[in-house]
Amino acid sequence: MLFGGIVYYTLIIGEAAYKLSKAFTDNNPQVKWSDMADMRHHLVHGYYQVDSDIVWAVIQNDLQPLKQQVTRLLKETDWEQWEQNKKD
Repeated sequence: MLFGGIVYYTLIIGEAAYKLSKAFTDNNPQVKWSDMADMRHHLVHGYYQVDSDIVWAVIQNDLQPLKQQVTRLLKETDWEQWEQNKKD
């Protein structure tokens, strides 16, 4: 059950990264947006080939730095400007 929960929330992170605008991801290349989306696609479509060691390594090694990057972006982003760019 724990592994299933980890995979589920990893899917959510990947889907959120996938849904971000190209302008936003291009302006923040320090975050590996496409890697997150790719992992999500692999977990969804290649679920029968999921390597639990790789998933666990990503959680242990990449989740905390991602949290720090996203926290910083949440503070620094001008959300009114972002919304305007999203409409354009």
